[in-house]
Amino acid sequence: VPGSGGAGGPPLKGNVNGRLFFGADNRLSPNPVKVSVKDHPDKSTVSGDGKFTMAALEAGEYTFEAQTQWQGTVYKGEAKVKLAKKADYQKLIEITLAK
Repeated sequence: VPGSGGAGGPPLKGNVNGRLFFGADNRLSPNPVKVSVKDHPDKSTVSGDGKFTMAALEAGEYTFEAQTQWQGTVYKGEAKVKLAKKADYQKLIEITLAK
């Protein structure tokens, strides 16, 4: 029935939380890590404690990219994320940074 809400409601939107691991030992990065969403330059944050939150993401498919530099070497990692339902926003995204 038109006007009854349901599929015509507001788009799904929420925050996504994640953890960052550095190297094969899964330890905390010695330097802050920049986390960004590929193809969305307005979506980025910097983590100094191994955790991150990407705010206000609408439903869709995203690639999270993480990068830091340590002793002159760049370490990178990425994770592909699909946000289709509320439960997807509650999953913890894990990204391991490697050379």
